[in-house]
Amino acid sequence: MFKFLRLICLCAPRILYDYFAWMLRYSIHPERYTFEVRYAAARKLIIKTIKNFRLNLQVDGLEILNNEKRAFVLVSNHLSMMDALVLVAISERPITFITKKEVKKSPFAGRVLRSVEGSLLDRKDLRQNVAVMEEAERRLNAGYCSYVVYPEGHRNPDPFGPMLPFHPGSFKLAYRTGVPVIAMAEFGNFRPFKRQLNYKSYLIQVRFFQPHEKEEYLAMTTTEFAPLVEKQVSDEVEAMKIKDKAYMDSKAYKQYPPDPQWYEVYVNGKF
Repeated sequence: MFKFLRLICLCAPRILYDYFAWMLRYSIHPERYTFEVRYAAARKLIIKTIKNFRLNLQVDGLEILNNEKRAFVLVSNHLSMMDALVLVAISERPITFITKKEVKKSPFAGRVLRSVEGSLLDRKDLRQNVAVMEEAERRLNAGYCSYVVYPEGHRNPDPFGPMLPFHPGSFKLAYRTGVPVIAMAEFGNFRPFKRQLNYKSYLIQVRFFQPHEKEEYLAMTTTEFAPLVEKQVSDEVEAMKIKDKAYMDSKAYKQYPPDPQWYEVYVNGKF
């Protein structure tokens, strides 16, 4: 309980200020502001907010993401709401998300998502799903922004168990546009929001893989390509679990700031 009281005291003033300073305007009238301006505002708020969570962030291959000049589809395993926050914080390239419509009900996450033109899917409305995907295709073809898709379909309730299967349909957006597919593996994001865990340092590991080009994946069906990407991510997640265990066994989570041997990457030089 103390952890969340501390976070509310530290984060609420900034969130409330930004909510009235730009979030309402950007989410109600996104057409009046460039996507880059809206994304920069959301990213700045997220960085300032999640740094209060005492994250021990380790990122491998960040240059792959930030040096990619083309629009792309990023696919990743999914563990927590923290997944999207961390990804926006470390991505200098403007990205947005395809997620379920229920996120819209959140006064904070919903407004931020609409500010960056996230696509909200109603899983019970096939016609709406088609319209959302067609709009995402237009944006990708125009190089307007890049999309993040979680092929597992929803958050994995057992982070220490096997990953959920990657749905082949999650790759159709890439197949229809021919943009690169960047796979990402992550682990540890599930801890910061757990009420019973009040650590001084939360290890979060992220790794980006080299892009899969259309010449590679278009030679396969989505049902053939999805398991290949799933294995690529799953193998890395298993390696992350070993490192996570060493981190927990060493009691490093009781130390903040983190020991340099565990803290390898900073956002904008500091976090």
